[in-house]
Amino acid sequence: MSGRPPDDHVIDHGEIYAACERKYGKPLDLAVKSTLNPKSRKDFGFSDNYVPDPVNCRKDLWDEVGVAPDNWDAILEGGQKLKRNHDFPVGIGLARELDTNMAVRSMLASFGASVRDQNGVPV
Repeated sequence: MSGRPPDDHVIDHGEIYAACERKYGKPLDLAVKSTLNPKSRKDFGFSDNYVPDPVNCRKDLWDEVGVAPDNWDAILEGGQKLKRNHDFPVGIGLARELDTNMAVRSMLASFGASVRDQNGVPV
């Protein structure tokens, strides 16, 4: 590469974000943070959807406690058995990072919750 900054090699998708914002409203902060270079303020991509993180588990352990982790109630029930039988904790991360954000948003959405602005309006 020459001495040019890496942003010289990408298309700025700012126009796409602007058009979608006019039509649909402000994008989720997660979408913006996923595709905006904070130094150049250039949108190097466009986040057109939201993809929840899949749950990873050891099937052999869940089979042993007789629970399939296919809904939140089952995860609670099986998680309690796994903790009791094997001292394996089951939970959702609380760190300030992308995977935790996606997992928590997915869980909240499954119960009908949504992200809201300072006035309580869903965004």
